[in-house]
Amino acid sequence: MEDEIKRWTACRKSALVLEIIKGKSTVAEASRVYDLPPSEIEKWIEDGKRGMENALRANPQDLREQYEKQLKELQDAYGEAMLELRGRKDWSPCWARTRTRAGASRQTFKQSAECCC
Repeated sequence: MEDEIKRWTACRKSALVLEIIKGKSTVAEASRVYDLPPSEIEKWIEDGKRGMENALRANPQDLREQYEKQLKELQDAYGEAMLELRGRKDWSPCWARTRTRAGASRQTFKQSAECCC
């Protein structure tokens, strides 16, 4: 491959990814030679593997279906994370809660060492 590459086209990216997959080069070596961050090359490899997997399916998904599936997975993960975060915010140990005494208007007190649970 050329040493001085100004723009990484899909063709150049795929050639580099194939070199790495075939074992002719490594991510570290390519990163050093082409002055690219290893994370970028690793992303290209992941994208290439995902594309190959889809291309070899009996019924390949089109690009829009792939993005919609990925978006759905990310939305689900985000929703789960938000639920967990809300649960952690709402949860507090019983000895740290404040309570209103029966008959006392708006007077609160901290739980003693005894647990209410």
